[in-house]
Amino acid sequence: MRHSKGQFQLGHGGGRPKGARKRLAAQVFEDILRHWSEPAAPGSKLCKGAEALETLYKEKPGEYLRLTASVLPREFIFENVTWDLDDEQIDELLPGAASAHDRRAHST
Repeated sequence: MRHSKGQFQLGHGGGRPKGARKRLAAQVFEDILRHWSEPAAPGSKLCKGAEALETLYKEKPGEYLRLTASVLPREFIFENVTWDLDDEQIDELLPGAASAHDRRAHST
């Protein structure tokens, strides 16, 4: 039941059942995973997901890098980039990283 402003009133039922959003998200994830894992073509050794990544890598390498960086934990990226650097080299990188972070924060 809704009140005069069009919002649901507490305790009057209506709305989405508890846990429905979580179940829907889980089902969508399962569907995507199933589609991703299907063979790309009959007899192919690649699944659809791996073939899509390969195509993206070949046709749009910048988008491929953006995608791979977006799914890696930030700590992983930073640790691996800085692993072989000495303190002076890290100090030189930090201002650039901070300004890139600021630009990204202001663009969203």
